[in-house]
Amino acid sequence: MAYAKENTRKAAVSGQFYPSDPVELKKEIGRFLSKAKTKPDPSVRSIIVPHAGYPYSGPVAAQAYKLVEGRKFDSVIIVAFLHRVFLNGVLVDHVDFYETPLGKVPVNKDLVKTLRAQDSLLDEEARGELEEHSLEVQIPFLQETVPQLKIVPIYIGKQNLEHAKVLAKAIAKAIEGKNVLVVATTDLSHFYPYDTAVGKDKTAIDLIEKGDIETLYEAYRQEKAEACGMGPVLTAMLLAEQMGWRKPALVQYANSGDVTGDRSSVVGYGAFAIRGSSGTSGDIGKTLLEYSRAVLKAHFSSKTKEPKPPEGGVFEEKRGVFVTLKKHGHLRGCIGQIISDRPVKTNIREMTLAAALEDPRFPPVTANELDQLDIHISLLTKPKKISSYKEIRLGTDGIIVSHGWKKGVYLPEVATETGWDQKAFFESCALEKAGISPAELDLAGIEVFQTEGFGEKEA
Repeated sequence: MAYAKENTRKAAVSGQFYPSDPVELKKEIGRFLSKAKTKPDPSVRSIIVPHAGYPYSGPVAAQAYKLVEGRKFDSVIIVAFLHRVFLNGVLVDHVDFYETPLGKVPVNKDLVKTLRAQDSLLDEEARGELEEHSLEVQIPFLQETVPQLKIVPIYIGKQNLEHAKVLAKAIAKAIEGKNVLVVATTDLSHFYPYDTAVGKDKTAIDLIEKGDIETLYEAYRQEKAEACGMGPVLTAMLLAEQMGWRKPALVQYANSGDVTGDRSSVVGYGAFAIRGSSGTSGDIGKTLLEYSRAVLKAHFSSKTKEPKPPEGGVFEEKRGVFVTLKKHGHLRGCIGQIISDRPVKTNIREMTLAAALEDPRFPPVTANELDQLDIHISLLTKPKKISSYKEIRLGTDGIIVSHGWKKGVYLPEVATETGWDQKAFFESCALEKAGISPAELDLAGIEVFQTEGFGEKEA
């Protein structure tokens, strides 16, 4: 492909690996995500996902994509490989856009340029049409889960440990100080009887989770473990080492036999999550809660210095935040923002003070009450419109109900705590929180969002 003439990489497998109709495609991805058992996790920095046709590997991939749903990133780097075109080096694709039935996605040309300049191995050019599916099938999932998506498309040619090391080192240098998600893609064993495939895949999965890069690569070379995208997997593991991230953790495993029922010859699929240096989401929650309480103590004591806000990672993300204060199990204040253009660390401070001092339902908190308060913090994903309250997932979705200037918000835990069904959850938010009249209910708009919640009693 001549880049000067064609700046958009057209979809090559639309209608084959995934639906070509945008409405059908959105519904299929939505169905996969709605059935995922995982929840958005702000500690996830990288995921490893399969790339077969959506009916086969889509449910597995959705378990990983659910972890990053609603989060904003400066860029998403996708590390894939080529099935049909041979390259000796690594192609960091510098077209302007990638196109799927859901629209065009811009390529972060600045980051592409930075990567290509770091090593001659990364300055490979494509010869002819790629006709590649491994990277393409990730884009619709990202379009439905990551707002304001920009990508950096990377294809590894020769899949060996040396090339993965060069690429991982370049990525680590390029993303330093940036909020970037890295997606690596592979399928596992190919075309073995069910039990044989499960055995081979267990070998690969165990070595990936142990972070044993050398042994994994040797098992791959000796055909004791299979992964068609071994290059992307090695890159993700090496990058995690260099960034100080945690080892990959298996999120979901299945194979094509689990879908079709035909166990005579199957392909294996695994999804993994790599979490950041702060460890688990519980570690992030502990930091947020400690900072929130320190803000309160500093406000009520002239002898206590203003605490230094946490830096990096999720704390820099621009996300909605709710802070809830309870006293002896009863609500004492709750204030938050659904959408924000400020980082989490700023919103935590402001919402903490607002919940303590500005909730109009309660008198301001006093210094004497501090030791009796429990703090709960919710980080929010970007709201999405739904057409009916029947689409609300109780215990998972928070809701925003609005009509004109009237607006009400309920966090997901409200439905859990009250035991309401979908209709009662919606109507209470509309009538009691938003002040919408019964006659206006059918005109009210509904948006849903998800939260990652952290409470002091849980920390």
